Amino acid sequence: MHSLVVDPTEGYMYWLNKVENKIESAWMDGQFLNKNPFHDTFSNDPKVTVAALTLDPVEKQLYYLRVWQEKCEIVSCKIHHRSSCKVVATPDEASHLSVYKDKLFWSNFHGKIYFCKKDNCQKTTKVVSNLSGFERFMFLDSEVQPQRKDQNLCAFNNGGCSHFCILHPGEPFRNCVCPIGVRLLSDNATCDPSGVRRALFVAAKTTLFYISLDTREFAPKRIAFEENPAEPISIIDVDYDPLREIVYWLDSAKGEVRRSFLNGTNFEIVASKLSPSVNHIAFDWLGRNLYLLNSETGRLEIQKIEGGFYRKTIIPGGKGREKPCCIQVDPQSGFIYFGNFYGEHGRIERAWMDGSNRQVLISLPKATTITDLVVDSEGDRIYWIEGESSKIGSAKLSNGGDIKVISTDFQHFQAIAKLG
Repeated sequence: MHSLVVDPTEGYMYWLNKVENKIESAWMDGQFLNKNPFHDTFSNDPKVTVAALTLDPVEKQLYYLRVWQEKCEIVSCKIHHRSSCKVVATPDEASHLSVYKDKLFWSNFHGKIYFCKKDNCQKTTKVVSNLSGFERFMFLDSEVQPQRKDQNLCAFNNGGCSHFCILHPGEPFRNCVCPIGVRLLSDNATCDPSGVRRALFVAAKTTLFYISLDTREFAPKRIAFEENPAEPISIIDVDYDPLREIVYWLDSAKGEVRRSFLNGTNFEIVASKLSPSVNHIAFDWLGRNLYLLNSETGRLEIQKIEGGFYRKTIIPGGKGREKPCCIQVDPQSGFIYFGNFYGEHGRIERAWMDGSNRQVLISLPKATTITDLVVDSEGDRIYWIEGESSKIGSAKLSNGGDIKVISTDFQHFQAIAKLG
């Protein structure tokens, strides 16, 4: 998508598809995508580039630049007339277009602005004198921002919408729309006051995203936490507190665990000066404790995150043949689960949440590499990823029985989570 323009008088938006070299359109709320509103013989031609779409909302005319075979053309298309596109000017070069009343304006790559009459551009082209260094410009005038002929349903009380009111051509002629990832309630006017309720968190090395699962958008949104751009950052694990709606993440470059709300506010460092080999965290939302796993030493520590950041070692590690790799907490049943390599064998263990009563739940075949695991206490299942074979395995959570492979279709995946 490139060069987006909107026409609120009719409720449409238009943009350039620079891959297929054509104009596309939709209602302003995103419904009814039209990938071919105009006939254009240059669509999908790799030698053609298009740019600088602009709209004349009074005359209902679109203009854009088309460059091919070292030619620069200004093309006009009459809205709602599929075969109306035609070349109206052939400037030597152009980078930006705009329309004002009966004139068409464009800037070139040398910072000059030219204009002509729309109905006879070739013979009326002039340069705006005493101007230079311009790239983009726009006109502000109520005459080129006309009102709707039909009633503007968004003009009074925001159309009854709690957030966005968007006009469109069909009944009811306006839609209420919510911020990204927030669901619209059954009254079709109010956005969920709780915001995002379900989300997938993605640690992308140098930043942190969440993807709302409440809607069908599945659009990643960055958590804009405080950061010094001069300092290195390496986010390698993430967990979430559903009671306080706070996200926790482990930054191995800084040796810190940090937290904030989804909107990046209330940023705080909750653990610091961590060993570089601490590479997994898990949050106990009932006991209000944070678990820190050191995969090199096998040490598992617990830290209080309210009323003082006290830390205690609950599994000392230090056994040379052990290599713990991942951890999950199940505070409802009172267990912690972790993957472990003992010599050449992989296994899944569990212990009470204070580190006592440790036991092997599942022993896996030789040379099995566990990269992550997740528990489903309600369904009495545990799931894990086997790295080399790209398998997802599953077993009964209560006793480790009924082992089965549920998927072999994925390649090189490192993390697993459960929804529902």
